[in-house]
Amino acid sequence: MQKIRWLLLILAILVALAVTLQNNDAVPVRLLWIERNMSLSILVASTTAIGFLAGALTTALMLVRRGPTKRDADKNRDTNKKPGESPHQTEPE
Repeated sequence: MQKIRWLLLILAILVALAVTLQNNDAVPVRLLWIERNMSLSILVASTTAIGFLAGALTTALMLVRRGPTKRDADKNRDTNKKPGESPHQTEPE
């Protein structure tokens, strides 16, 4: 699964790079009160980077709010066991 994620990330970067390099004409850009001419390749690259960072930040915030997963809890519980104990053994009350 991890290899597929890396492959898709590399593929997305290559597609964005190809689109960026093929579109190098100057285009007018208006943002609120600012108006200027900008290379389309710079515009495409910057909006792609901003979108990627926004998605990464959103994902990170969602993971932090969700807290530890069941797998993390099981891993922490298993590491707190004494040597020789079964990882699935429950502690007496």
